[in-house]
Parts: sequence; C-alpha cells; structure tokens
Amino acid sequence: MAVGSIPSLSQDRPKPEIIQAVAMGTSTQVGQQFHVRLIINEYSTEEDRQILIEAFEKGKNQGLVNALEKMRAVGRIAIEAR
Repeated sequence: MAVGSIPSLSQDRPKPEIIQAVAMGTSTQVGQQFHVRLIINEYSTEEDRQILIEAFEKGKNQGLVNALEKMRAVGRIAIEAR
C-alpha cells in the first residue's frame, strides 16, 4: 500500500489575470455603458495560436468558432450592461 498526497489543482495554477474595462455602446446601444471583464487563466501556446490563425484564414469567423470549440478554455469574458 502506498501513501502519499496529491497537490490540489489550485496550487498548480497561477492566479488568473483579470482585465476590466468600460465600453460605450454604439448604434442601438448609444449612451449605454458596458462593463467588460477578461479572466485569463493561462495563455495559449504558440501551436494553438497558429491553429487559430489558420482556421480564421480558411473559414473566417465560422472557421475560428469551429477551432475554438475544439480547444479547452484558457479564460472567460464577462459583459455586463449597466
């Protein structure tokens, strides 16, 4: 029987980087403010970056969406209207 401990995942990851901003609406949202928050848990690898560039070049927005859906999340974006 082996006894040991497994470090928790939270100890292996650095704190997320959080970027906050306020955006002003345009067109039908003129005059409204939106709070935008980017939560970056980690940055994509150079290999992932190249995959995304090629996907966009081949399929534009839909190609990029398709490629992103196949990748694991490395962050989140939150948009809140005020």
